[in-house]
Amino acid sequence: MTETILSLIPEYGLIVVFVVVAIAGLGVPVPSSLLVLASGGFVATGDLVLWQVLSVVYVAFFVGDQLGYAGGKMSGAIVISKVKTLSRSKKLVDRAQSLLEKRQGVAILLGHTVLSPVCPYINYLSGAGRIKWSTFTSIALFGASIWTATYVALGYLFASNLAFISELAGNVIGIIIAGIIVILGTIFLRNKWKKTHQK
Repeated sequence: MTETILSLIPEYGLIVVFVVVAIAGLGVPVPSSLLVLASGGFVATGDLVLWQVLSVVYVAFFVGDQLGYAGGKMSGAIVISKVKTLSRSKKLVDRAQSLLEKRQGVAILLGHTVLSPVCPYINYLSGAGRIKWSTFTSIALFGASIWTATYVALGYLFASNLAFISELAGNVIGIIIAGIIVILGTIFLRNKWKKTHQK
């Protein structure tokens, strides 16, 4: 299936990229990460334009997120229970649910970056769990920008070795997010320490 989708890029270009990334946000098992890496590779060879690829991927990610969130809001419990009947998806749904219950904002950010396989379920569960649309969307957009920029950039830089880079990409995004969490955690602890020592 991956080869078929990739072979459509030279003929249909960004339309394929848009459709695949958007439906991936609904949990359809398509190789969106690899496709975005390949799009970055096509930018490197001059077949696609960088700003167009970034824009299309980002908008498609947003559309997939919003459709998933809306689907969760309208019939989330039904959708989630159906998805849980598939043995492979059950673990991802449980993981997404556990993340959301512990830390909403962090779960949405991680689902849109490091843990992208759980992203569709985060979308559905956010809608079903009545997480405020503005909260969900603002965090999801930030996560989508990190994911989009990272995957397109890696595809561009390593166009000749996409298979290796597709495995590496998850680790790179993980390092970026870990760095952000460490910085935010340090700021939080420093502020807390200041408050306790000012009394």
